[in-house]
Amino acid sequence: MQNEGGASTNSSGSADELVALGRRRCGEGDLRGALDAFQAALPAKGDDPEFLFEIAGVLRQLDLQADALAIYDALAAALPDALPVLHNRANCLSGVGRAPDAVVAFRDILARHPEVASSWAGLGNAAFLAGSPYLGKRAYARAIALEPDEPASYVNFAEALVADAVGTDEHERAVALLRRAIALVPDDASLRYNLARSLLSLGRFAEGWAQYEGRLHPDGRNHVVRAVACPRWQGEPLAGRHLFVCGEQGIGDQLWLLPFVREAAAQAGRVTLEVAPKLVSLITRSLPQVTVRPLRVERREGIWHAVGESRTEPDGADRYIEAGSLPRFLWDTVVGGPVAPVLAPDPVLADQWRARLEAMGPGLRVGICWRSPLFGRERSPEYLPLNTWRPIFDALSRVADGPVHACCFQHGDVDSEVAQAPRTVGIAVTRFPDLDLWDDIDGTAAALANMDLVVTALTSIARISAGLGIPTLVLMKSPYFVALTDGRDLVEPALEPVASAPGRYWPEGVVGEVAARIEARLKR
Repeated sequence: MQNEGGASTNSSGSADELVALGRRRCGEGDLRGALDAFQAALPAKGDDPEFLFEIAGVLRQLDLQADALAIYDALAAALPDALPVLHNRANCLSGVGRAPDAVVAFRDILARHPEVASSWAGLGNAAFLAGSPYLGKRAYARAIALEPDEPASYVNFAEALVADAVGTDEHERAVALLRRAIALVPDDASLRYNLARSLLSLGRFAEGWAQYEGRLHPDGRNHVVRAVACPRWQGEPLAGRHLFVCGEQGIGDQLWLLPFVREAAAQAGRVTLEVAPKLVSLITRSLPQVTVRPLRVERREGIWHAVGESRTEPDGADRYIEAGSLPRFLWDTVVGGPVAPVLAPDPVLADQWRARLEAMGPGLRVGICWRSPLFGRERSPEYLPLNTWRPIFDALSRVADGPVHACCFQHGDVDSEVAQAPRTVGIAVTRFPDLDLWDDIDGTAAALANMDLVVTALTSIARISAGLGIPTLVLMKSPYFVALTDGRDLVEPALEPVASAPGRYWPEGVVGEVAARIEARLKR
């Protein structure tokens, strides 16, 4: 008899072979196959602590954190002095969203084993997730002091500093930490990517965009395997050339990069741009001077591969560049150039939405969105639930010349939050159930084009509304990824990120600052 993964389950005598098979599959990167083999061996090996520890590790790698925690709990009860078990259990507590419990668990470990650097690093991770940045920073610093050749500690410390930054000092420290990590592992693409973001936040644009090229390393987060034959553009004059701008990154990034595409089109003879399929219509209308085609990729064995026509450059293209690399060569031109909105809504749809919204009656129309549709455990600390926005709606009500119409542009199942809004935030929120906020980008843009103001988390909604020129206030726990001018995005001036700063802490200070900016804006 065989289970779904092809592992024999015919007798307990084959358990060792199943374990060996599972280990071999782990080595090959087939974690699901490894788990199948281990589970087939479980009836015969279920009393073996080392075997159970191995299964738990595979479960964690598959992000089956709750299942892994159940095993670690049992092992910790049976082996209360086994440091690897206790350490992994504590990490797993963070993984299931129980960061305060993880802090307690790591502190218990460190009370008995104060010289274990990895447990100090785990305490740092848990502390930040639990909302204790001061403890987190102290823990990371101790981890580095104990194990100065471990690059992960420098990276975690740097990321934590940036996430909790209240000024430039934290970014400067993050840059220094990342440089030390890069000195230890100079070929790590993710380190260059993190360094780039810190440099850009400090306004060191030339070096920041150069380091941002690290994302394209074969091991980088944005590497896409292609078969492009023409040379890569390196910033030479584009006059008379056909530039192929390869699509990459997420929807929000693709939208933010459009001013650079517009500038490239002004300089080149022709530009062909790849974007996510659902953006093709909006961008074709917005940049009629650009040929727009859909980006087609698929993930195979952990690597992104361009497929179909995305594998190669279009006919006649004599230079190519990845979209995220355009700022390296065009930054100064774009940030010093025209600030006209880069997006144009469908005029027919925009008129239809105008009529629909006017039927709601006179008043201030405010689009709202409070979290990413990719909301999950790791990203949850970056977003605030709607019920924390009361000061924002109070400010709107105080200064608006007439009623306030809160229009919901939040993806997902938010019926409960919206139904409770009159009680939790003091205002009714209007949803548009027939508008597909995930796939209907044209409809979403047409509706947003009729807003007077948008208040949102940093999502594609923020990028669309700012690209349309609608004043857009963005609530952020972490500082924006590039330096600002007068509180505004240099590339999308309609976008005002509001993040933690001295005297403005997450979440109350950021919510309060957004409320204050609304009052100042509407009182003008």
